[in-house]
Amino acid sequence: VGNTFEIVGDQTTYTFRMTENQLFENKDYRGGCYVGRVKSKAEVALMGVILKKVEVFQNIPAWNSHEWAKAALSVPRNSGFFI
Repeated sequence: VGNTFEIVGDQTTYTFRMTENQLFENKDYRGGCYVGRVKSKAEVALMGVILKKVEVFQNIPAWNSHEWAKAALSVPRNSGFFI
């Protein structure tokens, strides 16, 4: 059980979503993977705040969820998280 941070939707509706206490075995996640742990509930909350700030683009054909995932992995790392 853990928290998931993702964008959902399509090119016209992409939006950030954080789900708490989610079973990772959920088959709805396409391409999802485990990337690390945080030490406390406060760090989980901070991770949500940080990832919510990762820019999400809409109506740009060359941009997709993979681009968001790359940015989303680098931002926490640059903020001192070990992922």
